[in-house]
Amino acid sequence: MKSHLKYYRKRAGLSQEQLASKTKFSVSTVASMENGRRDGSVDTIISMASFFGVTVDELLFGPNDSNSTNERPKEVS
Repeated sequence: MKSHLKYYRKRAGLSQEQLASKTKFSVSTVASMENGRRDGSVDTIISMASFFGVTVDELLFGPNDSNSTNERPKEVS
């Protein structure tokens, strides 16, 4: 989930701090999930997917190919 969470966060134009504030997760949780140091719980993953308006599969594996308005996420540094 590391690169995809960061992809969706950046696509939404949010900093880690803003995402944490809007989702009620800590900044360290967001950063750890983005960097792959921590996997989110099922509830966290569902909550993040809902926040971004994407499916859990899209959050975990990237945008669905059938959704032509989205590009595949690229590794964001």
